[in-house]
Amino acid sequence: MPSKTKTRNNLSQSQSTEKKIRSYRKPIDKNNILPAYKIRYDNSFSAVSMILKKGQTVFCNSGCMAWMDGKMNTDSTNRSGFFSGIKRMMLTGNSFFTTNYTGVSDTGEKITFAPKMPGDMVVLKIKPGTGMYVSNDGFTVATNNVKTGVKTRVRNLFVDENVFMTKLSVDITSPSDGYVWVSAYGGIIKKVIPKGESLKVDNGHFLACDENVNYTLGKVGTWKTAILSGEGVVMTFTAIDKPITLYLQTRNLTQLVNLFSRFFEPKKA
Repeated sequence: MPSKTKTRNNLSQSQSTEKKIRSYRKPIDKNNILPAYKIRYDNSFSAVSMILKKGQTVFCNSGCMAWMDGKMNTDSTNRSGFFSGIKRMMLTGNSFFTTNYTGVSDTGEKITFAPKMPGDMVVLKIKPGTGMYVSNDGFTVATNNVKTGVKTRVRNLFVDENVFMTKLSVDITSPSDGYVWVSAYGGIIKKVIPKGESLKVDNGHFLACDENVNYTLGKVGTWKTAILSGEGVVMTFTAIDKPITLYLQTRNLTQLVNLFSRFFEPKKA
C-alpha cells in the first residue's frame, strides 16, 4: 500500500504539471474570429491547442497541424492570389494552398498545431491595414482574416539567411484584429529599441517585426574581424522617429545545418 508521503509527492507533481500548462484563454471577440487557445510545453517544445467553435476558422503553415477532433471541418484555399501563391510555393517551400480548419458545433472542436522546430511560441496581433514580417519557418498558425505573402530582400542575397520572409497582413476592411502564432528555434526575446538607438542582429536570429520596420546590412566590426572570426553580415535596426519592437530567437538554424553538413561532406577518393 503506497505511503502517504509518496501519495502527497505524486499529487504535488501532478499539480505542478498542471500549472505548466496554460489555461485556455477565452477572448472577448464579438466578431467570433479569435478562438480560445492555450500554448503548451512552452520554452522548449511549444504547441498551441485551440477550441474552434462553429464558424471559427484558422489556417496553418504546411505540416504544422498535429492532431484534431474527427468532426473538424477542413478545406483548402489560396489566400494570396495565383501568382503570389506560386511565388510563395517556390521561394519559401510552403504549399500553394493553405488548409482551413473550422469548428462545426457550439461547444467547439479541439485542434493542436506544432511548429517545425523546437522552441518557444508567442501570439502576435496584427491590426487592420497593417502587416508584419516573419522568418520563413516562424509562421505556425493564424486566424482566418490574415493574408499571406512573400517579402523579397534582394540585398540579403549576399548572405545565406532571410532572403525571403513571410509577410502576414490584415485587410483594412477587417472588422477585427488578426492573430498569428509565431514559433522560434530556441527561446523568444522581445526587444524594444528606444527612439534614436539601434540594434545589430545576426540574420539567423531574426524572428519577426512590423512591416514598417526597416534595417540595413553591415558588419560586426571591420572586414578583418569578419573574415578572421567568421562573423558575417548583420541586420542593423534603427529607431529613427519612434521606438520599434523586434522578436528574436536564441538559436540559428543555419548554424545547425552548417554544423551537421561537415559530417556529410563527400569523401575524397
